[in-house]
Amino acid sequence: MHSAVPSIFWYLKASVESILHIRFTLKNESSTVTLQQNEYDCGVHDFRNAEEICFHGKCKIINPYHAEAERARAREILRKLKDNEIEDEWVPHVEQATDFIHLNKPSENGVKL
Repeated sequence: MHSAVPSIFWYLKASVESILHIRFTLKNESSTVTLQQNEYDCGVHDFRNAEEICFHGKCKIINPYHAEAERARAREILRKLKDNEIEDEWVPHVEQATDFIHLNKPSENGVKL
């Protein structure tokens, strides 16, 4: 991240570590992450940066970046982690703007569709 670590980070870190049964070490290596290309997707973009670092040790610019599909993919990953559905195969990356958007989409009143 290119800014201060938010307080919620520590709770998220503990949650992810407990789900994955591993421990992460925090390092300040902001040169290995990319900035989002818009002004509204920092959370999803940070999620993708963390994923790239975990699997590849560095980040690359996600191009093209389909914001809604990336958010839907992040929701699907979190759902699969929560339901213990990820074993050997990870969730594929977004390739098209319509990928994952039909899954776990919240409605306007907060109820999943």
